[in-house]
Amino acid sequence: MPGVRRALRNQPFRVLLGSYVVASAAGAIPGTFMPFFNAYVIRPDNEAGWLATYLAAYFGAGFLFLPVWLWAARRFGKKPTWLASFAFGITGGAGMFFLGRGDTIETLLLLIWSGSSFGAGLFLGPSIQADVIDYDELHTGKRREAQYTAFWAMLPKFVAIPSAAIPIAVLATLGYKPNVEQTPEVVLAIRAIFALLPAFFSALAFVVAMRFPIDERAHQKIQSGIAAHARGEAAIDP
Repeated sequence: MPGVRRALRNQPFRVLLGSYVVASAAGAIPGTFMPFFNAYVIRPDNEAGWLATYLAAYFGAGFLFLPVWLWAARRFGKKPTWLASFAFGITGGAGMFFLGRGDTIETLLLLIWSGSSFGAGLFLGPSIQADVIDYDELHTGKRREAQYTAFWAMLPKFVAIPSAAIPIAVLATLGYKPNVEQTPEVVLAIRAIFALLPAFFSALAFVVAMRFPIDERAHQKIQSGIAAHARGEAAIDP
């Protein structure tokens, strides 16, 4: 319990954890609802083929753009690059709300646009987490990667699971029935849940992430403080 209280007193940790928790809702919905969106909104002739193409395009774009995000982080800093990555998910998700039957190419392009930010989270998240753990070491003199990593790994899942399950229950209350022509209300709900809801949660996560206080200059001061403590000297919280 003392370790938990110490972690929760870490303000950068609280901001990063809050952003992760909110963003986990945005990440859980598209994976669950992409088959619904493809089958009942876009309605391509080769449904299974297009679904496989969409998934490959989304994750492929994430890996393809990884060097671009790495360059941007080195050029502009981790925090500005991290914040910029949210814009891709927000605009890409919102744009899909306006798609309809037969818009296969438009869906593919928007998924590539949204998926390009996936690569940013592959390395920016763990790198920013390391900065938070450095800040904890400045105050406690200990390295507690395991405790912080457990928080980041566990708590978002408590949000991601209901975020994927509740929208399906909403569809059922609106009259969804599998493998049949859906009512306009159900189709509208699928479009809104797949497109607008993740965009909303991504925007909310962006607002939370803006409060993250550690940039490159602050992190340099944190590392200098850790080195000063190792020499038995006092250090100032930047």
